[in-house]
Amino acid sequence: MDGPGVTVNAWTYDGGVPGPLIRVRVGDRLVVRFTNHLPQPTTVHWHGLRIPIQMDGVPGHSQPEVQPGGSFTYTSSDGIATSNAATANVVNNAASTTALTGTGSDDILIATNGAETLSGGGGNDVLIGNAGSHVMSGGGGNYTFAFVHDTDGPATITDFNNTAEHDHIAVSASGFGGGLTAGMDVTQFFETSNDNQFSGEGPLFHFDTANNTLYFSATGTSDSEIVLAQVQAGGTIHAHDILIV
Repeated sequence: MDGPGVTVNAWTYDGGVPGPLIRVRVGDRLVVRFTNHLPQPTTVHWHGLRIPIQMDGVPGHSQPEVQPGGSFTYTSSDGIATSNAATANVVNNAASTTALTGTGSDDILIATNGAETLSGGGGNDVLIGNAGSHVMSGGGGNYTFAFVHDTDGPATITDFNNTAEHDHIAVSASGFGGGLTAGMDVTQFFETSNDNQFSGEGPLFHFDTANNTLYFSATGTSDSEIVLAQVQAGGTIHAHDILIV
């Protein structure tokens, strides 16, 4: 790695910076055989991808560290560890329903009247709040809290977990606009501070650490900010927790 008058020794994947580009199609099964040639333990952490927690490469949480000379096989397909097919229950009750509760398996909960309480209760669930403020609770499993339209929210998420579990915030590119595109990496469009003041030109996601709240602005200014969600005390949201769909 070279810079103006500076040479830096670095550990890399396959001897290059950046590492090798992996291209797959929706529905493909990806198998990556990782061998650790470093002098210390390490893993591969897949930023911004919704994959099973056991494949996420967080030492001490999702897998043991790969020791020097050791190997680990990462395999995933559409968020499922061993198959490219998945089955989910869709929970979409009458508009008068005020509480949607999952089955304990893999569920999709869809709010319709704008004020429901959504509770997954287990499994790997998707919770979708439409046109209103909702209280969303996950449980044991990897959860996706989804926002389809710019009129969705603010939601209260009572147990967002991106450490021991693999929860995500999903935002619709077509529903929110502002230059968002499905599948994009939001790292360069994400900022955090202890207030809700945006610092640049849009689109921008902003996480306010003072009140644990995630905002989106299509212009990167507070004038057009949308409050997406507030997570529980002590919770935090990072760029790789946000999926653009």
